[in-house]
Amino acid sequence: MLKKIFDLESPWMLFLSRLADLIVLNLLFILGCLPIVTIGASFTGLYYVSLKMMRQEEGSVSKTFWKGFRENIKQATIVWLILALLSGLLYADYRAIGVLGKELGSLFRYGWYMLCLLYGFVFAYVFPILATFENTVKNTMKNALLMSLSHLPYTVAVLLIWASPFVLFSRWTVFQSVLTPVFVLVGFGLLAYFSSWFLMRVFRKFMPEEWLEKEEEE
Repeated sequence: MLKKIFDLESPWMLFLSRLADLIVLNLLFILGCLPIVTIGASFTGLYYVSLKMMRQEEGSVSKTFWKGFRENIKQATIVWLILALLSGLLYADYRAIGVLGKELGSLFRYGWYMLCLLYGFVFAYVFPILATFENTVKNTMKNALLMSLSHLPYTVAVLLIWASPFVLFSRWTVFQSVLTPVFVLVGFGLLAYFSSWFLMRVFRKFMPEEWLEKEEEE
């Protein structure tokens, strides 16, 4: 029994191996985010690895992460700065709406909610797209919006995966003592891994035929 459990091909050992990879990936992501301006490149490296995991193509987690990080750092940084600017504008709009009257403020607030939702849609897809496809920054952001809108069930699933732990963390202090060490250890790697399962269902429709043939053979 013990021999089967500790067999390298046993479900238990495969699970531990994947968990170890996600822990390494998570720590690399946090390290890549430390300069702040490279957060976009770090997100791209994170998805570069997790999407390859879904395609059973990953090798060394460290080498793969830094490959995705380096190859996309220019575009990912531009995208990150654009998103940071947009988030700043959304925050400024929120503060401006607060000084409006009740009726006028309510009207603008609904529009603000819609803009925030579209922002979330783009954020959910733009870095995974950068990690998977080659395109201009403009087309990447446009495709992120179009893909998210045309695959709403998957988009909602990805947003829920990323939002749930943060909602739990902010709403109930009892979760803070649990979620903080989990996130430091493996949290972002897990979120990207689970999100990639849904994202691959979308990206598969846009993959070249030779990639699809390779996947079917596997």
